[in-house]
Amino acid sequence: MCTRCGKTWAEPGRNWCKKCQQAHKADTKGEEYREKVNARRMERIEAGLCIDCGKPTEDGGKLCERCRESRRDSMRKYRILQRIKREADEARRRV
Repeated sequence: MCTRCGKTWAEPGRNWCKKCQQAHKADTKGEEYREKVNARRMERIEAGLCIDCGKPTEDGGKLCERCRESRRDSMRKYRILQRIKREADEARRRV
């Protein structure tokens, strides 16, 4: 089921249905949305809060420890997947 509306089935490999995906894309498109997000981000940086979750940062950085670890883990997974894809492409070319 779609995790946004809960009314219809989500698209294969996605969390949202096609209608919710299109609505989200329309809502987050444009200069107004970017300005709003950037303003919130700058307010959080000036207040010494995490730009992702809004909790106080311990070292005055842009991210709290939890969000920093989360991003670090995500980047590790991304790099591993990229390496696997690269190795698979190289193996296909050799065959």
